[in-house]
Amino acid sequence: MGIIIEIVDSFFKKNGLLSETIPDFEYRESQHDMAINIAKMFEDGGTYIIESATGTGKTFAYLIPAIISQQRVIISTKTKNLQEQLFFKDLSELNKFFKFNPKAIFIKGRNNYICIKKFSKFLQKKIFFEKEIEIIKEWIDLTETGDLSELNEIYSNKTLINQISSNSDTCFGIKCEFFKRCFINKLRLKAEKSDIIIVNHHLLFSDLKIKETGFGKVLPEYKYLICDEAHSIENIATEHFGESLSKYQLLFFTMELESFNEKITSKLKELISEIFDNELKGNERKNLNEFNIEKLKILADNLIFELKRISEILEDDALLNKLNELIYVIDKVFFDENKEYVKWVDYGLKNVIINCSPIQISSKIGNIFINLKGVLLTSATLSISDNFNYIKARLGIENVAIEKIYPSPFDFKKQALFFIPEDIPEPFEKNFIDNITYYIIELIKLTNGNALILFTSLKNLEIISQKVKESINFPVFVQGESSNIDLIENFKQEENSVLMGSYSFWEGIDIEEENLKLLIIDKLPFSPPNDPLKLERIKILTEEGKNPFFEYQIPEAVMFLKQGFGRLIRSSKHKGIFAIFDKRILTKNYGKIFIKNLPEMRIIKSLNELKKHSHIIL
Repeated sequence: MGIIIEIVDSFFKKNGLLSETIPDFEYRESQHDMAINIAKMFEDGGTYIIESATGTGKTFAYLIPAIISQQRVIISTKTKNLQEQLFFKDLSELNKFFKFNPKAIFIKGRNNYICIKKFSKFLQKKIFFEKEIEIIKEWIDLTETGDLSELNEIYSNKTLINQISSNSDTCFGIKCEFFKRCFINKLRLKAEKSDIIIVNHHLLFSDLKIKETGFGKVLPEYKYLICDEAHSIENIATEHFGESLSKYQLLFFTMELESFNEKITSKLKELISEIFDNELKGNERKNLNEFNIEKLKILADNLIFELKRISEILEDDALLNKLNELIYVIDKVFFDENKEYVKWVDYGLKNVIINCSPIQISSKIGNIFINLKGVLLTSATLSISDNFNYIKARLGIENVAIEKIYPSPFDFKKQALFFIPEDIPEPFEKNFIDNITYYIIELIKLTNGNALILFTSLKNLEIISQKVKESINFPVFVQGESSNIDLIENFKQEENSVLMGSYSFWEGIDIEEENLKLLIIDKLPFSPPNDPLKLERIKILTEEGKNPFFEYQIPEAVMFLKQGFGRLIRSSKHKGIFAIFDKRILTKNYGKIFIKNLPEMRIIKSLNELKKHSHIIL
């Protein structure tokens, strides 16, 4: 037994340091075993894949070996909430166990920090935020981090925050007159001296993309990587190793140009409107080739020409850098013929985005992991049907030192009821929306609110949320009406309330048991049939002689469903009803795969039967 394993064992064993020191600490064999395995990673190296369900205590299981190793370790998560929990709560609690003080740092994306240069230039403009500016002036002399979220109420004013936050396009680096005071620079210097560096996946892949170009880095060199919430790596890596161009992105840039010269953007705005409002008009995702691509290329060429014309009279170096970056992205999106990428158009709230995404990300990620000494991929949802074949294929992982699944310690047979009405139409049949609206309203009444309702499409969310509001007297909070953070907080504070949202609410949300008695999912979370990126991935699998439905589409949907279900039971005392209005689980052969990948629960198929047994849960 190596020294790291020996010390880790002394923490987690029965009557060990954690049991003796932390009040109400419960020995968990799965947590103990997981920690020992992660200690092996630091001693022997290799790639480790570990699924650790809610309640197993995975954060301590990887934090303690990471600290004991005294190596530089990057810990990457998907959400800022988990970043903050790791740094401010878990690491803080663990510090008392060590004679040495582990050097740790928590880093967000650079746009979360104030840029002193941008702020000083903002002060020279006509100011409409006089009260806020005075608060920021006072804060900037007191803050140690420059993290804009410290400004509380001001932080929600995105119009102001975007004007003063740091970004790579407007950064002068060492040439900036504020370089010595720069919070990003201070952060990098502190990171170089730190052992534990907590980041999110977006920052991790931003760093890897920059290092790939050979023109710098965001994070210091490291040999050990722990990816928590690793189920989301493929989607985030796809975003970062691709490019995107949006209507808002270009319009915001024209606003920046106008602050220096109001007369130079008229032609630019005409071209932006012609491309995004006329040629790309629509509301559903489409491959870029489905539009008039030849006309789009002509307009894009004119757009590049106009930007180059503006560059000849532009004297601001930061804006010139940003302009050149835009020209690169426009060229990539419209003119690059690389067949390894798919170009597609997406629609947000009044925004249009053109994406240029790598179809396969596995080779890029696989190569990253090979160059590291130790990698841990962990999440509550990584396996499909008790194996990791799906995640390994998607991430290009071939050699794995250890694969482990630690199930939840919760007793779902006693803590949850699983409701699937067998008399409901299938999702694409007539009256599906009317039927599930009826059931949603009845279930909300049964549980007196306290409901989280997750949708697989914004369209279903919009239609059903309106009908629910008209039919019940409980407070109803709907995605899009306010920020997600505010919606969740309002849901927690208002008794008997209902929270309704799409995919951004499927993970990373912890709701106390008194607030959540009912979790509803409208239907199985298969990707939309018109998703251009997924269609290209399906095409490649088909060409390879594989079955994309069973090897890609079902596993992806299963992983989403497991994430959604994970919102319901968060402790051994928590009880609730889980409902999904998709009888394909009962009628299709592949439905068994979804049931197998959920915890074992009592399945109820009629509303009358559910009402009869609901007293057990409620």
